[in-house]
Amino acid sequence: MHQFYCGRLQASFGISPSRLLALVSPFKAVLLFAIGPLLDAAWFGGWIGSYNWTLNAATLALCTCVLAIVLNLSQYSVINLLGAGTYQALSQLKTAAVVVLGSLYFQGHIDLRQLAGTALTISAVAGLTSCERAAITKVLPPFFDFVSAEVDCAALLSNAAIDAGMARPTPPPLAELSQRELDGFSYGGRVQVVQQEINNQRYHSGKAMNPKWTREMIDDWTEQCRQGRLPGSYGVTWTTQLNEALKMVVKEGDSVLVIGSEYPWAEACALSHGAARVTTLEYGEIQSLHPKVQTLTPSRMRERHAEMIGVFDAVVTYSSVEHSGLGRYGDEINPWGDRQAVARAWCMTKPGGRMAIAVPWGKDKVEYNLHRIYGEVQLPHLLANWKQVWQAPPTKGWDNRLWVVEK
Repeated sequence: MHQFYCGRLQASFGISPSRLLALVSPFKAVLLFAIGPLLDAAWFGGWIGSYNWTLNAATLALCTCVLAIVLNLSQYSVINLLGAGTYQALSQLKTAAVVVLGSLYFQGHIDLRQLAGTALTISAVAGLTSCERAAITKVLPPFFDFVSAEVDCAALLSNAAIDAGMARPTPPPLAELSQRELDGFSYGGRVQVVQQEINNQRYHSGKAMNPKWTREMIDDWTEQCRQGRLPGSYGVTWTTQLNEALKMVVKEGDSVLVIGSEYPWAEACALSHGAARVTTLEYGEIQSLHPKVQTLTPSRMRERHAEMIGVFDAVVTYSSVEHSGLGRYGDEINPWGDRQAVARAWCMTKPGGRMAIAVPWGKDKVEYNLHRIYGEVQLPHLLANWKQVWQAPPTKGWDNRLWVVEK
């Protein structure tokens, strides 16, 4: 139950096996050295130093320690891939190995019960691992269907209609959308579209929600992200998960594009991973006072579209593209806005470059004009042409799923 609970916590908080090992090892070491000798003395009536250590005994103890370390490392590497049954069976291999090797080393006797227990342990590991093979494949790509599409990058980057501002003060209600727009949002009736109106965040082509980013703020957030304590816009859990993804996305000296950012928390995390320059693409005007962070509006990006093809090493977008084309931020209604935004990022990324993208995940739905929820219908089209690399484990509460993909 303890190991199962650890696996659930790791999945909930997006903690990698190496991070989990680093967190619990000091605690376990203190418990081992503080409580172990006391239990040893109480149970066997003597302290560890009072034993008569022969060369054979010391050698076996050393081998046992090495075996335990290797096995524990292997356990932590699969703690979130295997079920509790397989995990516990795997942990018993250490005991089985010690019994067998110890008996052989000391030329002792192995009775039938010990042999039966060892055989049962090995059989349990093999059987349970085989039964859970389907569960393991869920964390290995592909996570969803692959879609290939032709993209005219020059036309896409220069097209002002993709993210044009809305002429009317508020988005039209769902009932007033044209049949073409409804078909576009619903993928020809395969995706549910419901009214979920929100109109209080209009700043397309105007000032952003946080129009000035100071160097002090970004430097402070960069350090917080490096230390794993930056709350960002959604909480430390999701920032920690993004940090795990950025280890696979951003390299030292990279030029990084961030799509959609009210506050520069994703930018700060990119800098903490060694990015040399971060460019933020955002509807509203933002003034960045940090020398490594610059901002662009879609209109300014279009003015430079010829020089924007294949210039970024990496892309980061967190809970942004699901709003594109819904009018929530003053943009024109565009059923294909999310797909065009991600395709535009594909055009601006160098071959082999990677993108970390987080969007709501669940049963396909468009909650107009709040956001889209991506499932097996919408997600493959959203990430058309991108090679799947990694999928974050699910988190408790609001499921904003994170993926790493590669051009």
